[in-house]
Amino acid sequence: MLTQRLWRRFGLAGRPIEQPADEATGLGNWTVIDVATRYGELALFVNQRTCLVAVTPLLPLRDAILLFAVQVGTELERLGVPKESIDAEQAAVLKLSLGKNTDRSLLGTANQLAFDAQHFDERVASPKELCNRLQAWLNETPHVKRKPSYAADAVAEIFATRH
Repeated sequence: MLTQRLWRRFGLAGRPIEQPADEATGLGNWTVIDVATRYGELALFVNQRTCLVAVTPLLPLRDAILLFAVQVGTELERLGVPKESIDAEQAAVLKLSLGKNTDRSLLGTANQLAFDAQHFDERVASPKELCNRLQAWLNETPHVKRKPSYAADAVAEIFATRH
């Protein structure tokens, strides 16, 4: 799910369709928001069901989606999700439908995470290290009024894993 600004920035024609169905994967829908940091512009992909975050540099759409799939795999592996489930999630995110985010709660969560990302102040040697460290840090952020409060716990419930 994209904001209208990102829809235009990615060069997509027309207006975003309504929020697509989320039954393609165990994790379901994702929203993406752009964030400017002192290291450059990033894309934060936030999962609707779990608030799991995947962070990539803000790239052209095709490249962003490919790197997004890699980052989802990286985070799921860090959380102890079985390889077969990771492979299925990565394959599914490459086929996700793009549309408008109609989940105001998710958009609020994404905006808060974007604010936190802007103030992430760790020295890093490369954009890849920045994305990986920021992603891990944001995924340890508790979410108020969400059960469970931590993305790792929500992922564990979905995939019945221990982390």
